[in-house]
Amino acid sequence: MLLLKLQLTIQHDQTKSPRKASPFLGGIFHGAFEHLVRRHEPVIARELGMFQDSPLKYYAILPPPYGWQPPQNNGTSLLNCGIMLFGKTRQSVKKIAPILQHWREIRRDERVDYIKQCTIHICNPGTQPLLWCETNQKSIENFTLDFNHAFAASNGIRIDLITPLILESEQQKTIGVNTAPPGLLRIVRSATRRIRKLEPQLALSLGMQSSEWVEAEEQIRHLPITAHTLKQVEWTYGSRTKRRPILRKGLIGRIDYTGRIPVMIVAALNWGCWFGIGQGTAMGQGMYTVSTSKKE
Repeated sequence: MLLLKLQLTIQHDQTKSPRKASPFLGGIFHGAFEHLVRRHEPVIARELGMFQDSPLKYYAILPPPYGWQPPQNNGTSLLNCGIMLFGKTRQSVKKIAPILQHWREIRRDERVDYIKQCTIHICNPGTQPLLWCETNQKSIENFTLDFNHAFAASNGIRIDLITPLILESEQQKTIGVNTAPPGLLRIVRSATRRIRKLEPQLALSLGMQSSEWVEAEEQIRHLPITAHTLKQVEWTYGSRTKRRPILRKGLIGRIDYTGRIPVMIVAALNWGCWFGIGQGTAMGQGMYTVSTSKKE
């Protein structure tokens, strides 16, 4: 797994910005990234899973938080976003990073923000971010995965959903998205599924196949939710293959869980921030941050 952390210098017009058309840019960024890769590196597009017959997508867009807006004036502003690469696709970073230098605009229909500069830092777990440039390619080649990070058990945990979460059961699909907060076990299992599929080495290091993991899950099965600020939000996703934009609904906000949380669960949730949870993670949905309470 590898993160390409992008800082875009954009030229914007408040009255014509794509952000006026949608409060969530995940779909727009997803379309732009896929278009660049398919155009310049079609072989890598196949490896990343950018085709409908691909069983997994080995990348995820990290867009700005839902509702992000630049300063209320015309001119230039900075926009932070990112692209996660999973599995063996991290080895393609030498080809993917230069492609991003061809990204010139953020477009939604006739609304356009122009990208004046794209600064890229390569972030690998366990190492300092490295500025992407031609002279640093050798250093990037020498990156190795380091999953040996220390975590501690906790008396509580907070999940902040910064992009819309769609984590529905079959029953919820029939009645529409509501603001009922999911139990911690549902969030953990969603993150676990993605980690197991995309980074099995990490899943192994976290002990996700062990009896201890089953015991850890049981300990949080009925963990109480003490507070939440979840709200339902809407946005439209414009697709190159659809004639009309698709209306989507999801949840953003904070959820507080209180009670003893085993160290294995804390570790999985922290690593899960790199993967996202729920549906549409390739488009940047289900991204979150996590904070814990100290164990007494």
